[in-house]
Amino acid sequence: DPCPDDKDFLIQFGNGLTPVPSNWNATTDLCDFVGITCDTATNSFPVTLNFEDSSYSGSLSEDLSCLAELREIRLNGNTFSGTLPPEWCTLTKLRIMQLHDNQLDGSLPPEWSELVSTEVMFLQNNDLDGALPGEWSELTAVTDLRMQGNSFTGTLPAFWSTFSNLETMRLEENSLNGTLPSEWSEFAAAQTMHLFANGLSGTLPTEWSELSNLAVMLLDDNSF
Repeated sequence: DPCPDDKDFLIQFGNGLTPVPSNWNATTDLCDFVGITCDTATNSFPVTLNFEDSSYSGSLSEDLSCLAELREIRLNGNTFSGTLPPEWCTLTKLRIMQLHDNQLDGSLPPEWSELVSTEVMFLQNNDLDGALPGEWSELTAVTDLRMQGNSFTGTLPAFWSTFSNLETMRLEENSLNGTLPSEWSEFAAAQTMHLFANGLSGTLPTEWSELSNLAVMLLDDNSF
């Protein structure tokens, strides 16, 4: 098993952060670690890692992928830097991924297409770039996808039409180009779509008239 003991690994991860989490040490019970919530049934394994708005800096450890039972990662509002670890693709029970408002860079790992339980993916306001991976079409559980305020380039993936549960999509303030995919008319649950402040062009697909639940669509500051 390439994965170390949860507690040993978390202490190692914590030692790489600034500041080091206050009680992450050998004498504290794992489920009492600040920021860690364990399962309610057995109180033996971590299901939530929550450092929201806590002034931590450091990088995202690929070894977090060893916490196979994680349901929520909330590391938003810190100064985490470096790239998104492809290894996290094994966190197949993860429902909430909040990494927004940090200093993360690099591209979106195509491997994250395996995060099939993820409903909330917040990556906004970082320094991420590159293309939006077509492979993410596998993320069919996603309801809220926010990636605004980065430097993404390339086109809107037609393959993402599989997001049948998507209610909110925010991709504004990037450098995306190309046309609006007619296939996105299949976003049956979509209520909010922000695509403003990009380099999009073309016309509004007539098929988008099928988006019967759409309440807010913002497309200004593009090249239409």
